[in-house]
Amino acid sequence: MQLTKEQADKLIAMLKHTVEQAITFPVQKGGTKFTVTGEQRNDEFIVNIDRKGIALEKCTYQGRVKKDNTVLMRIDIDPNGRHTNPGENGETIIGNHIHIYTEEYGMSYAMSLDIQDKSFYELCYLFFEKFLPERLE
Repeated sequence: MQLTKEQADKLIAMLKHTVEQAITFPVQKGGTKFTVTGEQRNDEFIVNIDRKGIALEKCTYQGRVKKDNTVLMRIDIDPNGRHTNPGENGETIIGNHIHIYTEEYGMSYAMSLDIQDKSFYELCYLFFEKFLPERLE
């Protein structure tokens, strides 16, 4: 099922609650995933946190709809990573970037992130606020 941008934005904005009592952040290569529920019990999401190898600076944070695995938001932290956006311009982003679902491109389009910029922390907070709001209070 393909979501509209409005549906995706509504799912991202929905208040969510963690199901697990504790979440262990992966220290090195590997990952973890956990379930969060939305306003209705059948609104379930999976949050993935994945480490890419032993380099501590490489990590991916992803939130997706559980029933159909539609990814709504993903932050890729990799100072040397490369991502090429779709479309005629096909801009290539080198380094950290964020994907937010769009109807036209799904998760294929990304925007650059400067992790030295204060707004990077705000974006990470936004991710966790959208997928773990009760843990941030």
